[in-house]
Amino acid sequence: MLSLNDGTSILKGGILAMPQSTLTTSKPIFTQEQLAASIRATVLLFFSLHTAIVIDLDILHQNILLALPSDPIATKHISTDGQ
Repeated sequence: MLSLNDGTSILKGGILAMPQSTLTTSKPIFTQEQLAASIRATVLLFFSLHTAIVIDLDILHQNILLALPSDPIATKHISTDGQ
């Protein structure tokens, strides 16, 4: 175990213990407002993704059926007499 000049102890490359003075003088990285905004954004993301996934299946099927005649590969496999 190594000891640095500031009192920090290091064990195999990781910090094992920090002096109490470092803990009391440290400042938060994010403000309360930033944390609250982050939580709001996370919650809203769920709803926006859910809405993006919801699709009107009837319109999707209609669009596919309307596009099939213009697809040369699909027309080879679709019978023209409805069977």
